[in-house]
Amino acid sequence: MKRKTLVGALAAAAFVFLLSACGGSDEVAVRTPTAPEKATLTILHVQEGCHVWSDGQRQAAAMRFRMAKGGTLALLNNDIDAHRLVQLAGPEVALGSTMMMGGRTAVVFTEPGLYRLRTETVVVEGMDEMMEIETEGPDNELELELEVS
Repeated sequence: MKRKTLVGALAAAAFVFLLSACGGSDEVAVRTPTAPEKATLTILHVQEGCHVWSDGQRQAAAMRFRMAKGGTLALLNNDIDAHRLVQLAGPEVALGSTMMMGGRTAVVFTEPGLYRLRTETVVVEGMDEMMEIETEGPDNELELELEVS
């Protein structure tokens, strides 16, 4: 029983010490990771859903992440379809041109805000005859939501 009382007293003393070290305030500073200045996403061809975003760690039809003001989002199209970025919400931003297979573009977010983007597949004459690749299910609609601060 004495051991529990001693542990409790030490914990209380440590808490009081931390509060006094913070200037007596009841606020505790919490470090949050800063938003990245650069990010890269790749459009990949997949069997189910035709295409997805990939950030190198995860694959999904919809992605959400944060970027620093002035940050650059690099996009690479490794899908067999051509894709064009379309802005749905947020401060106006230059989106670049249509990305063919192997194509790249970069988007710079100069203003803070919540941006919503998606891709549209672009029909390229003669491509359907060249690339008759069957996929399963409906094609994914690729969507991005970026919080820029």
